[in-house]
Amino acid sequence: MKRSQSIDPRKTPTQARSEYTYDVILQASLELLARGGLEGFTTNAVAKRAGVSVGSLYQYFPNKDAILATLVREMRASMRDDFQRAVTNTPGLTFEASVVALIDASLRHHLDDPDLTALLEKVEDELPLDAETQALKAEMSGLVSALLRDHGIPDAERTAFDLIALSHGITHAATQAGQDDFDDLSKRVQRAVFGYLGVQA
Repeated sequence: MKRSQSIDPRKTPTQARSEYTYDVILQASLELLARGGLEGFTTNAVAKRAGVSVGSLYQYFPNKDAILATLVREMRASMRDDFQRAVTNTPGLTFEASVVALIDASLRHHLDDPDLTALLEKVEDELPLDAETQALKAEMSGLVSALLRDHGIPDAERTAFDLIALSHGITHAATQAGQDDFDDLSKRVQRAVFGYLGVQA
């Protein structure tokens, strides 16, 4: 896929009306991607779906890659925030319950719209987002490793890396196979994670 130079929005909305237009453009983009993937995903198609002029769209996004990059950033930021909330809400919980809260936070993102999540992850790999992606992944890994460290798990950083990779691998394979039962998948990921940790859940 040919990539344009700029993947940053031209401006961030500061007024209610401009914020509404910005959000409508992003929502229309998500709807187009969910319906037809990247095929036919153009700024003209997004503008038409959003009910705005192409000129209005270009006030915020210089090209379709900037729209896609914004969607990826929002997806990652939302996942990070859910991880943060899960960790923040863990005081008083057992270690096992805290780990389950993190597993479920991750699963909710992947199972809400598995095809769209997989598509945005594919786009993420193709856009020049390496530094941003690694920074967000490091932040999420840091949240997991802090939880592990607080509960006396040795080599917390490497263990967190392995557990995230393990959880993501199972989730990705399951959703690609059309397996989207939340409770079932949560239990499967829990078995793998607690088995790795040597913890009886």
